[in-house]
Amino acid sequence: MKIIPTAAAFAALSLGFLAITPASWAATASPAPKPSTTATPYWTVGRNDAIITARDRTSKVWADIVHGSIGETYYPNINTADSRLIELVVVHNGAATPVSRMQHRYRWTRQKALAVTIINNPANHSYQLDETVFTNPRTNALVLQYQLKILSGSPNGYQLYIFSNPHLNNQGTNNRGYVANSHGQSILMAQNGPVSSAIASRSGFTQTSIGYMGSNDGLTQLLKNRTVASYGSADGNIGETGELTVLMDLSKIDHR
Repeated sequence: MKIIPTAAAFAALSLGFLAITPASWAATASPAPKPSTTATPYWTVGRNDAIITARDRTSKVWADIVHGSIGETYYPNINTADSRLIELVVVHNGAATPVSRMQHRYRWTRQKALAVTIINNPANHSYQLDETVFTNPRTNALVLQYQLKILSGSPNGYQLYIFSNPHLNNQGTNNRGYVANSHGQSILMAQNGPVSSAIASRSGFTQTSIGYMGSNDGLTQLLKNRTVASYGSADGNIGETGELTVLMDLSKIDHR
């Protein structure tokens, strides 16, 4: 058996109010082609497996967990949803598998902590994807810590993506998404009126794309083609995608 965990890595979603986009955050690629018909936005299922928030009032972010993924996020109160889905997608051996299609189980990270760890496995149990989700108690941000463990077969050829379907300010339409660049790092931005969101990775994204849901969003592309065309912006019912760095710790291979 070979157990090859990645180095622990983070992705974070920040929510807040943004009236003017800084000039240094201009879109970095061509806009996504707009389809002749656009997908109708919808909310996720009402049955949740866990609720995440901070214990104090500094952070005004809530999130629910459903089917192993982050479902709806809320800011600045529990009556205002800002996303429908945020999930990881593993691509390997010609197959793209979103976390919501894996087998998963949950455990609380620690007693009295409003954080949950999600353990995900594909049907063949060839790898394990662990996610720990919690809010940053000092700011309006949701943090996702992930670790990929290869349980059997070759560790080569794995790709990992994060996908988000923004529904800022309770709206699945009228969301403006774009890939920004700040201090050399790509950031997945979305705005709807005065409300904005930003998704960033501590290790940076190796590829990014903003597209129209059901047409050329990153998840649709991965499920169809296993690859993603890089688009810099889209307006309406949009999907945001970033390829995460998979850092293999080869010193931890067990050859028994």
